[in-house]
Amino acid sequence: MTSTELGRPLTVVSPITGELIQLDADDATLAGYLADVREHESLLREAKTLVGSELLRRMDAAATWTIHLPNSVTITAPSPAPGEEFDELALRTALLELADEGVITPSAVDRAVEPVVTYKTHAVGIRALRKLGGRVAAVVDFHARPVEKRRYVTVDRSR
Repeated sequence: MTSTELGRPLTVVSPITGELIQLDADDATLAGYLADVREHESLLREAKTLVGSELLRRMDAAATWTIHLPNSVTITAPSPAPGEEFDELALRTALLELADEGVITPSAVDRAVEPVVTYKTHAVGIRALRKLGGRVAAVVDFHARPVEKRRYVTVDRSR
């Protein structure tokens, strides 16, 4: 439904001027607005990174990663201690050996290393199977479901 179908023009606020931009404005106005918004998003991301880095620096210097401020505001961050990564399959295999020996229970192994199986479709393979037609294509089509894809407009001001 367009803004004119609603009986009133919808508007957005320009982040630069604060003026209202009507959504039924011409393409050039809307494209300029979108480019301005994206520029501000970039500047805001940069500012967020700088402020976050400064807060982390202060928290690290004080060796505290939770700060309680007035008005019920709390700032938290992870400590600089390194995280851990594991070779999950090797760890699970070694832990299962311990479970077989009765040192730990199988449920302890499952709590530590959960087996997860994932499948990923590949468009090129799906297209190839559909080209076979008949039962193969029917099976592929039966298991396909339409999904709404995220769409966006790109504005290039380099010209």
